[in-house]
Amino acid sequence: MGRLLLLLTLLLAAASGLQAQAENTVFKSKDANGNTVFSDQASDTAEEIEVAPPQTFKAQPTDGLFKSAPTPAEAKPGPAYTVLRIVNPTHDTAVRSNAGNLMVQFEVDPPIQANHSLQLMIDGSVVAKQKSTGSISVPNVDRGTHQIQAQIVEDESGKVLQSSNTVSTTVLRVSLLHRATK
Repeated sequence: MGRLLLLLTLLLAAASGLQAQAENTVFKSKDANGNTVFSDQASDTAEEIEVAPPQTFKAQPTDGLFKSAPTPAEAKPGPAYTVLRIVNPTHDTAVRSNAGNLMVQFEVDPPIQANHSLQLMIDGSVVAKQKSTGSISVPNVDRGTHQIQAQIVEDESGKVLQSSNTVSTTVLRVSLLHRATK
């Protein structure tokens, strides 16, 4: 009999707890030390407070927010320069020129198109630009080792279409600072 009474008490307590939870009923009271206490259980000095329903937001539609990046349009098939290389000076050679003149010969096949130019770069800076193929003479190059590269560029945009191999060459010049003393 005691077990049955215990079971009924537990069921009644659980049902009242579920009902209070379902109703979102909250009670406010003060404890013996004067602290405010909030509870879902009513006490003799507790007053029921109204709890506003939780604020909710409707999810924004995500259509179009997480699209993959558009595929780039097919590039227009440009001229296929099958050959673009520096022929002379060859890689890791020294060129003696007391005036600092450097003659760079290059090979381009097929010939450069009308809306393209060939520019010569020494140490990353453009030093000459021309429409024809063959060679470029660069005056007064400082003595020392330099990196040389030819590039085909589009005239309107300046966009580099193709680059040659990079050639390292050393320009040898007489220095007046290191003259022999007699």
